[in-house]
Amino acid sequence: MISKVVESPIGRLQLLATESALCGLNWSHQHVTPPNFNGAPQPDGQSEILDRASEELQLYFEGKLQEFSVPCAPEGTFFSDRCGRCWER
Repeated sequence: MISKVVESPIGRLQLLATESALCGLNWSHQHVTPPNFNGAPQPDGQSEILDRASEELQLYFEGKLQEFSVPCAPEGTFFSDRCGRCWER
């Protein structure tokens, strides 16, 4: 799993991804990893998924995007799973 911190109008966000999907989005100060993952995510990893998610978030906050196309595979608590479903909308 790799991670990337991005700046946004609502604060710094940490994006977490596997090779094939975005699996987490947290406030950067939380340092949260999915419960099924052992170890810490590799910070500042290079990933097409992370780059695409970062670009889509930027467009969303600029009011230019309403639907995300990044593949998602959220992992986490019940609450974080529900939040992840909102990302898919």
